[in-house]
Amino acid sequence: MTKASQDGFSKFTFAESAAPDTPAIGLLYVYVKTDGKLYTKNDAGTEICLSEKLNNPMTSAGDLIYGGADGVPTRLEKGTAEQVLQQNAGETAPEWADSPLADYELIASWVHSSDVTSIDIPIPSGASDNYGAILVVANIRTDRAANVMESIQLRFSTGETFDTGGNYHTSQVETGDGSNTAHSATATALYIGRCYPASGADANVFAHLEFGLTGWDDSSTYVNLRGHVLTLATSGTYRHDEIYGTWKNTGIVDGLRFLTVNSSNMIAGSWIKVYGLAK
Repeated sequence: MTKASQDGFSKFTFAESAAPDTPAIGLLYVYVKTDGKLYTKNDAGTEICLSEKLNNPMTSAGDLIYGGADGVPTRLEKGTAEQVLQQNAGETAPEWADSPLADYELIASWVHSSDVTSIDIPIPSGASDNYGAILVVANIRTDRAANVMESIQLRFSTGETFDTGGNYHTSQVETGDGSNTAHSATATALYIGRCYPASGADANVFAHLEFGLTGWDDSSTYVNLRGHVLTLATSGTYRHDEIYGTWKNTGIVDGLRFLTVNSSNMIAGSWIKVYGLAK
């Protein structure tokens, strides 16, 4: 085929025919077989159906294409809100599934608007009827008053009164610096981030906390805490610690109080989110 001018071809016309023999080395045949589909054949004799490769199986907005049997383009209908994409049980194709976090609902939160040494977060009325566990995610930055070591504590409220008695017990395993030392104490609050830096650390002091609470939705039992905290130990050293705690409660928890031990302020960049896990 020879191009007659510098202008491009406007179209090609193929006559349907049987598949040709294998072309000579360095050549490629393009042809239409009697099934009406467009094919190629290379000098190794490999035939590929271009019509199938170019077929678009999608029919609706949000559809996805994945490789089905023998790589044939296959349509996956869009999922529903908050679903995630995962591999099916047979490991043969993707599928939509409910997110592992779908049962968690944001029930309370706080975002820094002014510097404070403590913050109270109420648990919505009736939450204990709907949620069996609580997940707390927080990012706390402090100004380290007088360059002191700083920690964050947690107290619980029942009947809108925060317990300040010696009913709390915390255990923390320090692993971030290579050690494996357990610290424990009975006190007036749970320590949930005790590894804040002293004066040798960077000014951008922070701790990222994630922990779960169970037993909070029942009276005359123990509230159990388990989670972890990432803190800045020095200007160039981070540490990751596991935290455990219990509180002998006197009623259903209706509030959480976060406070600094040495009266440093929680500053811009601090936030706390409280999620409930549906029963």
